[in-house]
Amino acid sequence: MTDAACRLEGRRAATDAGRAAPIALWLGLAVLLVPVVLVPVPPLLDLPNHMARWHLLVDAMVHGREHPYFVVDWSHASVNTAVDMLAVLLGAVAGAEVAGRVICGLAVVLPPLGAAMLNRSLFGGWHWWMAGMPVLAWNGSLLMGLVTFQIGAGLALLIAAFDHDVLRRRPRALRFVARAGATGLLLFVHPFAAAFLALLLGGLAVGRRLGGPGRALRRMPGLLVTGAACILPVVLYLALTPVPPMQDMPDESIRVPDRGGIAQRLSFAFGILVGAQTTYDINTEWLWLVPLWIAVVAAMLLGRGMRGHHGILLVAGGLALLGATMPAYVVGNAMSNWRVAALVGLTLVAGCRPAVPFPVRPGAGAAFAAALFAVGALRTAWVGAVWWPARADVVAVQRVIAQVPSGAIMLMAEHSPDLRGDPPSPRHRVFIGGWQLYWHLGTLAVTWRDAFVPTLFTGRGKQPLRPRFPWDALAVPDGWAFSLHLLALPPEVLRERLAADPYLAGARYLADWRNSFEFLLVLNADQPDREGPIPRIPGIELVADEGFAQLWRIVPSRRDRQGSAEPSQ
Repeated sequence: MTDAACRLEGRRAATDAGRAAPIALWLGLAVLLVPVVLVPVPPLLDLPNHMARWHLLVDAMVHGREHPYFVVDWSHASVNTAVDMLAVLLGAVAGAEVAGRVICGLAVVLPPLGAAMLNRSLFGGWHWWMAGMPVLAWNGSLLMGLVTFQIGAGLALLIAAFDHDVLRRRPRALRFVARAGATGLLLFVHPFAAAFLALLLGGLAVGRRLGGPGRALRRMPGLLVTGAACILPVVLYLALTPVPPMQDMPDESIRVPDRGGIAQRLSFAFGILVGAQTTYDINTEWLWLVPLWIAVVAAMLLGRGMRGHHGILLVAGGLALLGATMPAYVVGNAMSNWRVAALVGLTLVAGCRPAVPFPVRPGAGAAFAAALFAVGALRTAWVGAVWWPARADVVAVQRVIAQVPSGAIMLMAEHSPDLRGDPPSPRHRVFIGGWQLYWHLGTLAVTWRDAFVPTLFTGRGKQPLRPRFPWDALAVPDGWAFSLHLLALPPEVLRERLAADPYLAGARYLADWRNSFEFLLVLNADQPDREGPIPRIPGIELVADEGFAQLWRIVPSRRDRQGSAEPSQ
């Protein structure tokens, strides 16, 4: 069969899917929202922390109610504020809980929607390939609860589609102003989203075909103007903002860590790129992702009927290289490599459109669209099945927190799971990248009981929230629950560990935890700790035990050095 015939068959399949493709796409996006509706607090790492902040913002801005330990201060933040503003607007209409669910839904839906719209803009019309975009909605970035980044990435893809459809036909001055304005807007959603948009616009400026050196030189002025439009708002922001989002960066945070020899580096890079596209179980994920990528690779290798936008595919390759090699903490953003790597799949599927490299019958395009919709729906159903047991963990935390008085000062710890243990940890509690997805559940006590929790996100330049004096001495901008074994150490040994271990830089509040906190919330308490049985911890008394969550009262050491208890294993 000739190449021309293959292209004809591909166009015929795409035309045949003209109605089926948009229906399958919109249904697939709607199905993505089902788990969000059914599970009030999904097992997404940072999400409970964000939800607690949105509650405080709505309470202060809508109801005029101040929190005893945290104060809303919009001058404390300069980026990442757009989603917080949206939360306030939604909270004023429907309440903070509904606002949290809507924002979570946007974080799930916008990236695949943006990829589909960019694909439609690049290649024209609806196509069965677009029905597969919802398959990639579930990725490592979403599981880590990076909702503002997810929303920003989706908006960047949508803006790039609009730019290609509409702005490229407008006068150059209008294009420059519009691109600078869009980049500036995304800075207030998430800085990485603004950078992603700049890369996409650069890919569009490169064009559909790379061509030779002469063609590249002819396009260089357009690339430079596009780059200037994207850099201008960043320069203005850095020059004018009083609180850049880099003040709480750890020492040497932008240094690329030593990852051993070539084999170790390649293994780590491969793990990042694969892990960023997957969710709770790599073995199950192959069922959804392998057929999708086989279709892309087969079409590329056969070279028949495969259409690609070289500029956007070049961006996908650059993102893959960057995500596999960059440090984890950049410009005040943790897990930066996972964020970038999660964009690779979306950019790749947006920048190509495969056709079937063999003859097809009429109706095949609709069948392909239906098959991709089925794959996406099955993956979403599997994610929902993983999420469902997480509801019990949230209820357990809610029940034990109900036992503390209003305004309590709370500390969080955990039984650290053994990622390779037998039996393994419940899927909804651990991400394959190694993070515990329940770490921030305790921050919900900030809204449920007006409590103080030191790990509520209050980063300077990033969140419009700051701790009141004197509690700011205990608060950390980014923190998590540490193993209960740390609290079992003698005070002198613990302080030495805190001073010597960079991993514990965000745990300074543990230095005098007995006299600083009133209650201890232990998460994952129904699972063994990977470091072994918890030693006897003097000065804590069990208040409530709900399996996953335990609540202990802390007896200050200066008043009572005799009380002790032993946490259950």
